[in-house]
Amino acid sequence: MNVHIAEAKADRVSFRSPDSTQALYKAYESKIFKKYKVDSVVYRKSFEFYLENTDYLDEIYQAVVDSLSVREKLGQID
Repeated sequence: MNVHIAEAKADRVSFRSPDSTQALYKAYESKIFKKYKVDSVVYRKSFEFYLENTDYLDEIYQAVVDSLSVREKLGQID
């Protein structure tokens, strides 16, 4: 979920260059990986697993959407 929030935050910033938006997202992503003690290799392997097992991925994304909706209603997403 944190990755989705980071993507949304980076997309909302009005940079002239897509490269700047990507750099901001990478900075957010780096903080998330550090917070959860995960590196990009582990993240990528996990993501690839879920791409191959889409039923699990669908369940996770539904939970993410539900959680984001609740957080938005509570004003926890800026």
